[in-house]
Amino acid sequence: MSEIISEIISFLTAPEISGWLLAAKFVFLFFAFVFILIIVLGLLKTTWLERIMLKDMVEFLTLKPYSQSKFKKIWDKITGRKT
Repeated sequence: MSEIISEIISFLTAPEISGWLLAAKFVFLFFAFVFILIIVLGLLKTTWLERIMLKDMVEFLTLKPYSQSKFKKIWDKITGRKT
């Protein structure tokens, strides 16, 4: 497995690639970096990453539901009106 990875890396960084193949390599590398940047920026701009990772981590570390304080205040208002 490591031999295959080593061959791929040596092919991508081989100095004998020249001419139009070298230009194509740089064009594809540029587009790959642009697409990776778009994906990272999209994850940072949306709330998907927060909903999937952050809320679960906070719930696990604090041993409480994520929005407990918000709903506790509402529940206290409701129970206060009943008594």
